[in-house]
Amino acid sequence: MSVVDIKAPPEFDTLEVLAAAVAIFEFNKGYYKTSENTIVDNETTNIRYANREILRSQFLVDYYSGSKKPPLVKVYDRHREEAERIREYTKKEIFNVLANQESYNTNLYEIINRPYVTGNNFGFVASAPFYFKYSKEKDFYKEKIKDLQSQYVAAKDTKVYLDEFEIIRNTKSNNYPGYIIQGICEGNLYLFFTKYDSWADRTPGTIVHIEGKVKDHVMEQGTIPMTKLNRVYERIQTQNELRANSNSDLFGQRQVTDSGGDSLQAYIELNCKSEPFDSDGNDLQPTQ
Repeated sequence: MSVVDIKAPPEFDTLEVLAAAVAIFEFNKGYYKTSENTIVDNETTNIRYANREILRSQFLVDYYSGSKKPPLVKVYDRHREEAERIREYTKKEIFNVLANQESYNTNLYEIINRPYVTGNNFGFVASAPFYFKYSKEKDFYKEKIKDLQSQYVAAKDTKVYLDEFEIIRNTKSNNYPGYIIQGICEGNLYLFFTKYDSWADRTPGTIVHIEGKVKDHVMEQGTIPMTKLNRVYERIQTQNELRANSNSDLFGQRQVTDSGGDSLQAYIELNCKSEPFDSDGNDLQPTQ
């Protein structure tokens, strides 16, 4: 495989390029700065192309000979609408621009708000959907904990049942394969680690019913009491529903029955039994 620069139109409509970047972010299920090989079920090797490479290929900025080349991603109106929202969101950086505080955010603002961009700007444009997602989630988190009067919950090793647990942050761990989940239940802040990809799509604002054991008590941002959990399970039903319907404790997993009498598994184990972080919460304290 070879990549050769070819002469392409020098400028592209910024919103159309940004819409393509949104579609690629959706296609790739995230943002990848570099391409990497992936192994699929039949043990064949595929290339997961970097978002920037797909974007450059999409607009013929780069040319790929041979059969292996970045995919062509379809762009829909919903992607164009999201591009408009991203552009509008970046305008909050205008005060930093006026203050000459150069950063990734201000550079992105300047590029995204041009009417046209060149291929040299595609790296910034390709990363814009990730910037938007991360920034919106950060805004959501800050708003949720702004006036939170959290308290520590229960003693260590105590089992807790948390109905209406609202996820307020879901961060992929930098040091271990897994996810760092923070959430609020009845005004108290919690945190746990899970290695399971089933949590990957649980976005901030998602409500779940969980149970777990108290592992430790730590401070978030040095001021907010936060209860750390382990052995976390997601429950299909609330604890009150389980008390009303449970008729067995088969093999350690509670079962409930529906009106037809069929057995339904009420618990789904989603978390490992030991977490790769210490009692001070290292690695689990998300970067502020």
